[in-house]
Amino acid sequence: TLLQTNGDIIFLGNSITDGAEWTELFDDIRVKNSGISGDITAGVINRLDEITDRKLSKVFLLIGVNDLARNTSTDSIVKNILLIADYIRLQSSSTKLFVQSILPVNNVYGKFATHTNKGEQIKIINAQLKDNANNQGYTYIDLYSSFVDENGKLKAKLTNDG
Repeated sequence: TLLQTNGDIIFLGNSITDGAEWTELFDDIRVKNSGISGDITAGVINRLDEITDRKLSKVFLLIGVNDLARNTSTDSIVKNILLIADYIRLQSSSTKLFVQSILPVNNVYGKFATHTNKGEQIKIINAQLKDNANNQGYTYIDLYSSFVDENGKLKAKLTNDG
């Protein structure tokens, strides 16, 4: 359980979230890391109560690539992310939700083959997340565009595993 402070901001997601020191990066004790390596959308759904019970100021969600690696359909992943958005809005209406795009992938390192072959599905999911933002009451953050190279892959200099 994360120490609770007033006006907490949670980063919620998988290893991409888990791997960052958010409190230090933002120099703010209210910023907490709730990333779990290997997590999927169903895992986030299963722990939403502990998120919404805190009545957070903001939630930054980045999830979905591990679902793709398990061959979960793009429709199911989007449906789960929208379910997460609905739940947060209904259970903690003052919490601002920011849904981050799934990052591009790159097979340059020959690792995580079940992840790095999902480039087209990632684009489909991101487009749907962007399109649903207004109706679902969240802010969409396009990280993808800043991380993608001219070949549609994750910039190799920004990753050590693809």
